[in-house]
Amino acid sequence: MAEAKSFVLLRVRTDYSIVDSIVRVAPLMQALLADGCFAVGFSDVGNLFALIKVYQAALAHHIKPLLGVDLLCCARDKPEESYLISLLCLNLTGYQQVTRLISRAYTEAQGQPYIWEDWLLTMDLSGVLL
Repeated sequence: MAEAKSFVLLRVRTDYSIVDSIVRVAPLMQALLADGCFAVGFSDVGNLFALIKVYQAALAHHIKPLLGVDLLCCARDKPEESYLISLLCLNLTGYQQVTRLISRAYTEAQGQPYIWEDWLLTMDLSGVLL
């Protein structure tokens, strides 16, 4: 086995990001294992569709999965100035908070789902915001 790397890849996207990636989970896990990676951060754009597949594959390869999502975010007074954020879940509570944010983005947005900055400011996030 290769020596463990001293860094962790973050914002890795799978083919579930649809337009942003063609990375398939199984070959990626093989490559990460061969390269000696001990953890990897997954954050598909706007969804958690790959979460179970990624989680199970990572554990099967003894790689710690850091799971999250990339979402568009903007201030209410400047909706035209959106930017991409990554939310990585720290635990079950973080996962539940992220799923609520994604659901709210899809149900309240018109067109592409986004979240307002004040949604983040009013919650006690159990996760890492990048």
